[in-house]
Amino acid sequence: MSTDPGTGGRTECILHNDPRLIAGAAALASHVARRAGLSERVQEELDQAVTEACRQAFQLSGRAQLAGATIHLAVESFPDRVEVAVEYQEGKSAISAEAACSHTPAARLPVDHIERTTHDGFCRMTLVKYSGAAKSSSRA
Repeated sequence: MSTDPGTGGRTECILHNDPRLIAGAAALASHVARRAGLSERVQEELDQAVTEACRQAFQLSGRAQLAGATIHLAVESFPDRVEVAVEYQEGKSAISAEAACSHTPAARLPVDHIERTTHDGFCRMTLVKYSGAAKSSSRA
């Protein structure tokens, strides 16, 4: 795990397919949200969203049953928001990376905005939770 102790701070880690690590990643996101001054309710919502995003990432990677399945997680705080990027390798199924990345239903993740991108066989889902009144709508 690496961290940037400066203002805003960024924490990155690699998760292996282990439910205990997913819970730890969600707790990490909630901790960053607390340090950023987000309410307890918002912290809990971010915790839930990260847990679900990581579970879906392992499922969509097509390698959930393999010990080598990993997720790269980056949690970063800004003055107005917390962003959590969940990046995973696309599955070896017939589903394209774009389809796999867009498969996660936004309505099931309690965040203010979701951005999905694909690049070189990797899917990245960035979850955004705003701290103030300025909020953007989720997009799929």
